[in-house]
Amino acid sequence: MRARLTGLWRHPDFLKLWAGDTISLFGLHATVLALPLTAVALGATAFQMGLLAAAQTAPALLLGLFAGVWVDRLRRRPILIAANLARAALLGSVPLAALLGVLHLAQLYAVAFLAGVGAIFFVVAYQAYLPAIVPREHLVDGNSKLRMSEATAQIAGPSIGGALVQLLSAPLALAAGAFASLGSAITLALIRAPEPAPGPAGGRAGVRREIGEGVRFVLGHPLVRPVLAGTTTSALFYHMIVGVYILYLTRDLGVSAGLLGAIVATGGPLAILGAAVTGRLVRRWGMGATLIGALVLSGAANLLVPLAAGPLAAVVPLLVAWRVLDSLAAAVYNVVSFTIVQAAPPPGLQGRVQATMRVGTWGAMAVGSLLGGALGQVIGLRPALAIAAAGMLLAPLWLVRSPVRGLRGGPEPAERGAPAAGAAQ
Repeated sequence: MRARLTGLWRHPDFLKLWAGDTISLFGLHATVLALPLTAVALGATAFQMGLLAAAQTAPALLLGLFAGVWVDRLRRRPILIAANLARAALLGSVPLAALLGVLHLAQLYAVAFLAGVGAIFFVVAYQAYLPAIVPREHLVDGNSKLRMSEATAQIAGPSIGGALVQLLSAPLALAAGAFASLGSAITLALIRAPEPAPGPAGGRAGVRREIGEGVRFVLGHPLVRPVLAGTTTSALFYHMIVGVYILYLTRDLGVSAGLLGAIVATGGPLAILGAAVTGRLVRRWGMGATLIGALVLSGAANLLVPLAAGPLAAVVPLLVAWRVLDSLAAAVYNVVSFTIVQAAPPPGLQGRVQATMRVGTWGAMAVGSLLGGALGQVIGLRPALAIAAAGMLLAPLWLVRSPVRGLRGGPEPAERGAPAAGAAQ
C-alpha cells in the first residue's frame, strides 16, 4: 500500500529550500576542517590560526546590524542565492591558487572574511525567509526538518572532509564546498513561491533609527539581555579554543586529518539526541534551569581538550567525550535560547533582534579567536586552551543572576516598543 505524503512533504517549495539547505550544510561541514588545515600546511603560527578563525566571524561586527535592516528591506531569496554563489567563488579560488602555486595565507584571510560577509547576510535572511513560503502552522515541522539536516551533516560532513584532505590535500578539499554552494544556489533558484514585496521606501525610518530599535529591545528585555550575555561569554571563550585546537591536535598531539574529522563527527548523533530531548527537559526542569545546565555541561566538556595529552590511545577517548558532551549541550542550549529570543519580540522587530544577537555572538567569536591565537603564541597552546575552557564556566552566571533562572515557559511577545515580562513561575 502506498504511503500518503502529508504536510510539508507535499510542499514543493519547502522541499527545494530543504534540499538547498542540506546541500549547503554538507558542503560547509565537509570543508570546516579544510580551511584551517590549509593554513597549517602553509606553516601558520598560533596567532595566525587565531586570526584566520576571527576573519570568518569579524564581518558580523562591521555589518551585522545593517544586515538586519537590509534583509527587512529586500527580498530574501536573491540574498540567499547571491551568498551561495559568492561562497562558491571564494572557496573555489583556494584550490585554483594551490594548483597554480600561488596560494598564500593572505588569500585565506580574504576568503574567510568575505565568506563571513556572505554568511551574516545568509543567516539573517534565512531565518526571515522560511515564514514567507511555509504556512505558520507548519513552521515547527519545517524548523525540525532543517535542524535534522544540520545534525546529519555534522555527523557525515567532517568525516568526508577529513578523508578528502587525506586523499587530495587540504586546499583541493575546499573544492567540495564550492560545488556544494553552487548546487545549493541552483536549488534555491528553482523555488517558485512568490515572496511578499518589501515595504515601500517612504514608510521606512532611517537606518540608524531602525538599528537602534532592535538594539534597544535586546538590551532592555529582562530575558533576552541575559541570554545574549551568557551566549556571548560562552562564544568568546569557546572560540579561543576554536582558534587553536586544530593546531594543538595536529601539531602537538599528532592527530591526522582523517582521525580529526572522525572525532569532530562523533558530536552529530548527540546533537540529534539533544534536539530530541530538549522538550522533555524543559517540561521537567523549565527553560531557565535547562539553559543554565546546558552551559555548565558545555564548559565542563571543554575542559577535556587541554587534558588531552600523551599517546593517541589516551587522547582519542578524551576528545570523543569532549565532542559528544559539548554537542549535546550546544543542541539543548540552542533550541531553548532560540525559542526565547524568537518568542520575545513583536513580528516587526524579528530581523533586527536576530541581527543584534548575531553581532554580539559572532563578534565575541572573532575576539575570542584572536585572543586564543595570541595566548597560544605567548604562553603555549595547552595553557591557552585551559584558560579558555575555565572561562566558559563564567557564562552561566549571567543567567543565574537574572529572571531567566526561574523561567518555566517561553516569554510572551512584547508590544512594539515595550519589552515583555517573562513567563517565569
